[in-house]
Amino acid sequence: LRAAIHAARGNGNSEETGVHAVDFGKVYPDKAQTADAPHVQWLQSYIQEIWQKAEQSGGVSLGLMLDLDGIELSSHGIPGSFFSKGAQPPITDVVILLGGPNGIEETVMPYIEEAFKGLHLPTCKVLFPGGKHHSYVALSEILTFHDRGFLRHIFEDYRTLGPDRYQRWQTTMKDALKRLASSSASAETKMRAVQALAQRSLKKRKEASPGPPEPNSSSWPQPREKKRLRSANHH
Repeated sequence: LRAAIHAARGNGNSEETGVHAVDFGKVYPDKAQTADAPHVQWLQSYIQEIWQKAEQSGGVSLGLMLDLDGIELSSHGIPGSFFSKGAQPPITDVVILLGGPNGIEETVMPYIEEAFKGLHLPTCKVLFPGGKHHSYVALSEILTFHDRGFLRHIFEDYRTLGPDRYQRWQTTMKDALKRLASSSASAETKMRAVQALAQRSLKKRKEASPGPPEPNSSSWPQPREKKRLRSANHH
């Protein structure tokens, strides 16, 4: 928390640390959980800035929310997309929402979810391996995925397949790897099985027409048009 404390006190360089702090002043209990609360207005304004930034770069924006009931994300060690082949505007900006191990209070969440609707794509509710995490562990996991080149491709696949098919893909892949790992076959036999699968996939790819799989009815909708948000004053 040192960087956040220094940012709140005005010490250090926020541009270098990447940590900024906003003072909302004194918020009375009866105003804390309303649409007029300063932190809600700030979030609405911030979301609008992210939307505009993505538009200017020719991409789309996305909200990421950690949730115990979310879809578990995994790259399977591949720094690339399994399904998305660049047919859509890329996801260029991601807003991450972190809560404590038990999540965010139900009285606060509706205002946050409403603000996140100002982004291009619906909010992703995801879970990282290991289940419940403290915020700093979850954030570290997200940033590590990003630094290794996994995160954007995961979201592009999630976006291409839609939540239902992406969940089935992850379950199928995990089950296949578990069966391979638990098999009593020799190392050579396992390697030949994987190589045969890869060759079969390449053959099917050559026979099939180019382009990513068509999203089904459970896929995400097209990116939203710009939504007018209430202007907010920064405190």
